[in-house]
Amino acid sequence: MLENYYEETDFDKEIENYPKEKLIYIVENGYDIELIEAAFQKLSFIDEDYALTKGMEFLRNDEFDPYFQACIIDCIYQLDREKVLDCILSRTADVDVYFFKEILERMIIFTTYEALMKMKNYKSYLSYLFEQYNKYSADEKNEMQDLLKEFVQEFHLEALWKK
Repeated sequence: MLENYYEETDFDKEIENYPKEKLIYIVENGYDIELIEAAFQKLSFIDEDYALTKGMEFLRNDEFDPYFQACIIDCIYQLDREKVLDCILSRTADVDVYFFKEILERMIIFTTYEALMKMKNYKSYLSYLFEQYNKYSADEKNEMQDLLKEFVQEFHLEALWKK
């Protein structure tokens, strides 16, 4: 039983040396968000399937805060871009502006225009992002003006997204 295997004092040790089982235990049962993030980041390199599945669960359920969700998408987006975007589409909660900017950044870095156009639900992704963007205040929109401009240019969306 994992509860008996790991004592609370172990949580203070260097996470890089933790075995996979302990990292999973922290992600599943952790009480400290920073420790969960660190364990999750490590897991995304050593068990991609677990990281993708658990990360999408975190995103779908809008768990913790936007900074945590940004960390999660940073870890899993490149593992399966289409699954992650489908997961974001399935959320019932709106996307916080900080998390929204992270989504745009991940898409710009890890998705080419051609790759996006080949995705089955690319129109739904863009429509969803457009809807989310329109919910933000003028100040929030202004805060991401340069990022949005880069996103629009990268994906040839000038006709869709006008300032």
